[in-house]
Amino acid sequence: MAMAPDAMLYVADAVNEDRRRLENLQLIDGWQSTVIGWTGPKLRDSSRQLLCQGLLTKWSRTATKKVHSNQRWFFLFDSVLVYCKGTPACVRKGKWDDNSILESGEGLTFKGRIDTRNIALLDMEDGKGHAETNGQAVRFAFKISNQAKGKWYILACSSQDEKDHWMECLLSEQERYLTSQAGRMSRIQPSDHTALKLRSLLGRPAPLLGKPVIRSIKSGLRQYRACFSGEDLVTWLIENQWEGIKDSEAAILYGQSLVDDGVIHHIYDKFGFENSCKLYRFRTDDGTYSDKAIVHDINKIGIRIYLRVHGAESHTLVRNIVHHMKSFPTCFEGADLVDWLIDYQYVQNRSHGKIMGTALLQAGIIHHVSDEHDFEDKPYLYRFTADDSASSVNLCEKQSKILVNKTIDSAARIHVITKQGGSFGFVLTSSKPAWIRSVDEGSPAELAGLFPGDFVLKVNDTVVTQFDHFD
Repeated sequence: MAMAPDAMLYVADAVNEDRRRLENLQLIDGWQSTVIGWTGPKLRDSSRQLLCQGLLTKWSRTATKKVHSNQRWFFLFDSVLVYCKGTPACVRKGKWDDNSILESGEGLTFKGRIDTRNIALLDMEDGKGHAETNGQAVRFAFKISNQAKGKWYILACSSQDEKDHWMECLLSEQERYLTSQAGRMSRIQPSDHTALKLRSLLGRPAPLLGKPVIRSIKSGLRQYRACFSGEDLVTWLIENQWEGIKDSEAAILYGQSLVDDGVIHHIYDKFGFENSCKLYRFRTDDGTYSDKAIVHDINKIGIRIYLRVHGAESHTLVRNIVHHMKSFPTCFEGADLVDWLIDYQYVQNRSHGKIMGTALLQAGIIHHVSDEHDFEDKPYLYRFTADDSASSVNLCEKQSKILVNKTIDSAARIHVITKQGGSFGFVLTSSKPAWIRSVDEGSPAELAGLFPGDFVLKVNDTVVTQFDHFD
């Protein structure tokens, strides 16, 4: 009897939680139904709450390499990031809170979605130009990958606080997924193998269609090779009960998951998956498929490549090159990097070499010398970002900007340190590259976020990977 009150409280909490969950789903359903032009699965199939929302400037490059930017209203739900054109009606009335935003999607036109399960997120330094911005400097920005469209976006906020909030929400959502059962299973049983097996089966004649699902299809005046319609894929999935699919709603959800995972895409990258005559294609059939292992580990791979390239064994890759009577210091040709990657067994062929070069550029590890081109297996000139400056090192200044790498397996970060009592408060080793042996408690180095084991890559914009402590 003594445990009865506790049991009743537990039941009451469970009922209240279910009620809140149902209310959230109703709000999300109502919001989605009022957004113009929504395509793909329903939000309620994957999401339960709105985590963050706001107006951001989105930079990206089109298939023809043209750079464009526009303002979009972004909505981060659990499992998906949605972006729309327009402004929520409630904002025009002065209401910015999440509850008011979810009351209605009036005033918004759906433009796209990014599955947060497979995103890569990169911080960006203020005041720096990038290929995606056509060399224009941006502030308060970060970079996010869209597997569904095989590209990266730069998203610029209006302030540092807003950027920090978005980064915190996105990183928390990544962590939530990776620690969930679905996230753990995705690392044990990656979807790529199953999806590629599906591609093979869809190339065979289907009984209901009398022909393969994947085939050359004429639309308008054009013939599209190796593609399929959304409705043909839905029919095949249900007929064959692929992955236990028995109805069109489950088939549409599965089709969208293939888009989100970067396995298939709309032939013009304009739409999510629909049960319609819209045409789609496997990325393996048009050369746009990216190896997720390369993209996921690119920071780890990139720092190792950088250190090895600047070692004595391969110093000839990075050199001073004269092009059109102009000298470009410490750079290399794209084709030479692909040769180097093959020679040192980072990749097996030139196609994989281009994929890795593209990943290095998108992660900001390398860039075109004038930020005019994506990575190409051609004599275009590129440079490691860490090699951009040739100014002298000066640790005698009162304040120094230090770029460190949190051990060899993570992304580099910049720390600004101000001397106190003539000392920064850390001790370096004499190795090349130098790394931090110890950090004094309460010192400027500790307050700036430096830790023992950090590799020092740059000091005041000067690369120091080949310098020892005494230099």
